[in-house]
Amino acid sequence: MEQGPNIGPDGPNFIARSVAGIALSVRVKLLVAFLGITCLLVGLTLFGLYSLHHANVRTEAMIRDQERIAFLTDTYATISNLQAYRCCQTNSNKSQLGQYSCHLCRTKFAPLSESGGACQLEGISAG
Repeated sequence: MEQGPNIGPDGPNFIARSVAGIALSVRVKLLVAFLGITCLLVGLTLFGLYSLHHANVRTEAMIRDQERIAFLTDTYATISNLQAYRCCQTNSNKSQLGQYSCHLCRTKFAPLSESGGACQLEGISAG
């Protein structure tokens, strides 16, 4: 005997035989099937909304993190520019003042003069 897609080893589909054996009218069986499918669709919809809500929360967190990273990158660039500017400044003896190029170790800096809105610094030995 050849078996089709709905025929198992015991004959016709087990679920179909079980439902057919229930002593209810066809209308009630169809109503129960319709309500079952409707409940599955409502459950799937609620799960989808839950997943979208959490994806939205994660996206907002990523946007906040990206804004923080942009702020810190700008701050780092500003500080780097200030340090680069400070390393290129010279005092009255035309020697460079900067933490990497200054010839004195542990040099403190004091304002030398105002020029064009920028403060030139002069190295003062710590001591």
